[in-house]
Amino acid sequence: MWNIKGQIKSAAGSLNVNIQEVQVSDIDNIVSQAIDKFAGGNKVIPFWENLIDYISINNKDAWLWIGELIGDTETIMFFNTSDEKAAFAFNNGDNVVSVLSETYGFEFYLTNRATEYLLCFNHHDVLIACGNAIKWLKKYKTPENDAFLRT
Repeated sequence: MWNIKGQIKSAAGSLNVNIQEVQVSDIDNIVSQAIDKFAGGNKVIPFWENLIDYISINNKDAWLWIGELIGDTETIMFFNTSDEKAAFAFNNGDNVVSVLSETYGFEFYLTNRATEYLLCFNHHDVLIACGNAIKWLKKYKTPENDAFLRT
């Protein structure tokens, strides 16, 4: 089993990146909203297997792109609950990428508090985008990046 919480906190500490652990009640609400909106309420884990409208790109480095989408806005990082129950709020996308670059690979999800988008990077090196993130990820479709759109 991973120690995702420990990895995130250690990486953020060593990089001097400010993160906040999200309250359990808040994360339950945010995750429920995201699952209702992007997976039709299907809470079977892993969540990414049940997404409805999305685009996905298979590229082992695709997680490096997420800072561009998130920009200077807050994002919430959460995980399949079987891997980790904690969730973290990041101030911006660059901080997310910096912290992830100091951790070992694990599946993660990102959304904002309004659940306008959902991003997932899974263990198959696939970046999946839902909601407002679909249009953003479409621009990365190239012959090298196997893109799949499901609507």
